[in-house]
Amino acid sequence: MFEFFYKNRLLNTIGTLFFTAIFFVSPLIFFTDLTRNPYYFQITLLNISVLAIFIAVIIADYKDGGLLVSKNILNLPFIILIFIFLFSSLYSLLNHNDFFHPAMISESLKKGVFTTVNCFLVFYISQNIPFGKMPEKKDLFKWTIFFILWPLFWLFFPTLKSGAPSDLGIISKFWDPYGGILWIVAIIIVMRFLRKFRQQSFIHLALIVCSIASLYGILQYFQIELIWKKALNPYGNRSVSTFGNPNFISSFIVMLFPIATAYLLYSKTLFEKFFYAFIFLTYEGMLLSSLTRSSWIGAFAGIVFIFGFKEFRNKFVENRKFTYPFLIIVLVFLFFWPSENLKPFSSGMADRVSEGALKTVSSKKITLNVEKDNVYNSLHQRLLIWSSAWQMGLENPALGKGWGNFELFYPFYQGPLLGNFEGIRGLRTHANNAHNEILELWSQTGIIGLGAYIWVFLTLLICFMRFYKKAVYEDRYWTIPFLAALSGMFIDNMLNVSLHFAVPAFLFWWIVGALSLKLSSPDGSPKYLVLILNKNIKNLISLSLVLLCFVGIYYWHSQFMREIHYFKGFKLMRKARFSQAVDELKKAYSYHGREVNNNYEFANAYVRMDDYPKAQWAYQESLKSNCGYDEIFFNFAVVNKKLRKFDLALENLKMSILINPINIANYTALAEIFMSDIGKYSKEGALFFENALRIFPFDANIINTLGYFLTTEKNYKRAKEVYARGVKINPANEMLVSNLKMVAERLKVKNDSDIKWLAQYKDLENSLKGNNYTKDSLDIADALLQDAPYSAAVMYLKSKILFVLGEYSLSKKCLEKILKINPENADARYGLGNIFEKEGNCEAAKKEFIEVFKSNPGNDGLKARLKKMPC
Repeated sequence: MFEFFYKNRLLNTIGTLFFTAIFFVSPLIFFTDLTRNPYYFQITLLNISVLAIFIAVIIADYKDGGLLVSKNILNLPFIILIFIFLFSSLYSLLNHNDFFHPAMISESLKKGVFTTVNCFLVFYISQNIPFGKMPEKKDLFKWTIFFILWPLFWLFFPTLKSGAPSDLGIISKFWDPYGGILWIVAIIIVMRFLRKFRQQSFIHLALIVCSIASLYGILQYFQIELIWKKALNPYGNRSVSTFGNPNFISSFIVMLFPIATAYLLYSKTLFEKFFYAFIFLTYEGMLLSSLTRSSWIGAFAGIVFIFGFKEFRNKFVENRKFTYPFLIIVLVFLFFWPSENLKPFSSGMADRVSEGALKTVSSKKITLNVEKDNVYNSLHQRLLIWSSAWQMGLENPALGKGWGNFELFYPFYQGPLLGNFEGIRGLRTHANNAHNEILELWSQTGIIGLGAYIWVFLTLLICFMRFYKKAVYEDRYWTIPFLAALSGMFIDNMLNVSLHFAVPAFLFWWIVGALSLKLSSPDGSPKYLVLILNKNIKNLISLSLVLLCFVGIYYWHSQFMREIHYFKGFKLMRKARFSQAVDELKKAYSYHGREVNNNYEFANAYVRMDDYPKAQWAYQESLKSNCGYDEIFFNFAVVNKKLRKFDLALENLKMSILINPINIANYTALAEIFMSDIGKYSKEGALFFENALRIFPFDANIINTLGYFLTTEKNYKRAKEVYARGVKINPANEMLVSNLKMVAERLKVKNDSDIKWLAQYKDLENSLKGNNYTKDSLDIADALLQDAPYSAAVMYLKSKILFVLGEYSLSKKCLEKILKINPENADARYGLGNIFEKEGNCEAAKKEFIEVFKSNPGNDGLKARLKKMPC
């Protein structure tokens, strides 16, 4: 197939140009002020380039006289897998309410395009690129010169960059004369390296590109920024390099690590050894700088995999004069790479691993039913996502929720879990993927899709085992690292999501294609079935495929232009320039009308301009794009309320609560609608606010509202229980006290125990105002707490008594209990600061006083006290 490219200069040039765009430009280029996600240009360039190459392939096939289909072991299982993906989406669509259909179509189309272009076409193209003689390294010296000089010239970029004139519009955002010249020169050089279309050429380019990106990422880790005006650290000190996300470059490295190791061990000359050793060390440094533990496990698995074969163990021993000292250097890097805070003599690897191990052990329960203090975010957030994914698959075990629908439906499964498990409520997220490749397939395509997916890679494994038994040493040696790369990526993606993002996914499926080629044709050259078809049928198929590719290119152009205008509108919104924001967001919508973030921002802009009918339309468009965001439903409800469409507002609030039951603003808005027609909504209000009380057991407004609905329903007994709880939590709330007395009178309860409790509390409070801090006062506080152990008010009084009696440790425990219930309790925090000060712990006391001052910055007395503190 690609042999024809050698005969046709135009096709050769086109193919080489777009291969350069994929392997060289895409992983290295990113912009900080063009799109909200800096890597969006990478995605666009990669997908358009893949489609352009496929067009060239179709043209080459056509001119060669027929449609060529390579004889590949994975063609059948892969095509069946894609068919199952499509069928799962269609089946899910037919079995869901009409309301979800637009969003399901939008999400499934997005995932379908990714799977077709970024996965299948990459696999198809790769399996048609032949291998040269292993290893083909005669260009290694030229690669080295390029490897040194091109990054070196970028060091002058901050000084020499001038930017394009602003009147050039969008071009001015990503063009600079000096930077442009560097890119053009590099692209010309790389095209010369790639002109033969050999797997080794592409692999070497990937190795070098990843090493350049790794060097940049290492400098970022040490807070050295050579390109941009300021350091880029959106993930703390986790380096993102040119990939925009630390998890993406770390996975890219995981796949290239075994291949770099294979070249290193096979090197004959000292120059070659140092070349590949340097690449290996840059990968190691970048992996440590990314702080991505799943990739550490994946990289380790990949290395263990290759050394499980005697070919690599023997090579390691044969080269022991080099490999043994090199291993020491690798281990020094591994154990003495500084931690995230860059402290001298610290170990980032030890710190990160021990953090995970200790916090997992200290969490006590690897379950969602865990105390808030024992939550380990990295662990329990994944448990939350995995639990939702598992439930998603259980709903339809055969075909799941449909390929591409995970992000859409995930919030509907997360919401009930957040409502039921208090400890994990701070982990709420909007997950794009399952963070586990098995659950990813199970949740969206069920057991059928997961089985087909396993079939693809089981076929690869079985064919490898057969190949390994029969192949000569050279072929065995150079096939092992490809399978190791895939194994490491799978291990990484048991905790990661990088298989579903463009650049790392591209490399993964390229390696799948290359390995399947080698296993299908041991000499490394693709073999073809030539489909001799009727000329009209052949023309129709070729034309259809070309047209589909051009549709795909237009699709990605539209996506990219939308992102540019969306980001402009997003920034204008933050500057309160709403009219201009609307113009930009409207342009974004015109390019692609099914992007939830743009449509949501579009609606918000109309709201800020008080144009509620248009805001209503834009929120509807948001829901058609992705209806899994509670914020859209909440804002839509507010707009409907302003337009006096109360039934619609109510429906939207109910959906918002279903998705996010821990947003108290939902209940406040809901109460306003319910109370607008109390006769109609009191029963429903009581049901909703019983659930709200379970989630917000200490909120006075929730308690009061529930009590009101219960009273309206004449359920005085339950209303009295609710009001009594509220009074015991906050005896100073006169409305709660009044309502408690009212329902007690309606129930005609004599000598009511809750009223007595309130009287005892008031007596104790008045007694303490008279400085009567005695053992008897303490006994009264304990008696009150026996009836209401959740009463922060009584606990606070008890802490004051204990403090005066000199029982500082017991007083501290009371205050800590209060802060566990309500971290915003300034009185408890102030009291805790006093105790720390008494104990001589000045730093801890100051920390508490600062927190109190943040909530009350006008407290001059506290400000003066802080200034006088010696620490």
